[in-house]
Amino acid sequence: MNDEPTEPNEQTVGKKPLLTMLWLMSAFLPAWVTIACFQIKNAGGWLLVLLLLLGTACSIASSIGLTRGLKSKTVHLFLAIFLSMFFFGANCFIAVFVGCSGIGRVAP
Repeated sequence: MNDEPTEPNEQTVGKKPLLTMLWLMSAFLPAWVTIACFQIKNAGGWLLVLLLLLGTACSIASSIGLTRGLKSKTVHLFLAIFLSMFFFGANCFIAVFVGCSGIGRVAP
């Protein structure tokens, strides 16, 4: 038996917090895109559908990315579903309140 501690792999040292931040930023990407779309005048129904698809895709991808290191598949599944719904709801909440407050608009 070898009692010497093994050193962590140099390739994985320090990259976990960076990946976590990237997944969190991608989770809220739909809110940023929605705020940017406030400038579009006379947007058709295609924009709403596009934003909903973007929000769903980013929420699911981010929740899977954030929970991928969990050992238990059951916990992974339920936490990913919860985070997906949370991120989607948070994006909708942010977009509605920024839109209602007028922060995202530029005066003519």
